[in-house]
Amino acid sequence: MSIAEKLKKTLSTDYVVNREALQQKSSASYMSKAPLSSSIPKIIAKPQRENKFPDMTTEIIDKINKTPYWHEYSEEAKEKMVSKYFDTKIKCSRYEGLKYSLADKLFFIEDVLKSVIA
Repeated sequence: MSIAEKLKKTLSTDYVVNREALQQKSSASYMSKAPLSSSIPKIIAKPQRENKFPDMTTEIIDKINKTPYWHEYSEEAKEKMVSKYFDTKIKCSRYEGLKYSLADKLFFIEDVLKSVIA
């Protein structure tokens, strides 16, 4: 075996051994420095929305359930009717001072349409 072959063999085995040692060392030092909280995934739960208009919801659901041809309307028409009902009722003196957002109105419409008897 020539000197070049011996040197090549020695260098290649040293390189492999050193690379493995460095990888183990770097991963061990990384794990020891990593804070525990960063390794635990955080689960963020969305809070359930609250219906600000329970009385109005009950009123419209009762009206819808008494309407025999309600199911003949398209989903879009149903949404428009519930929206119009909401707009009309909110102008009434009982709900006049109540503050609400567009998200509250959309939640009301969604809640009513889900609650109607199929």
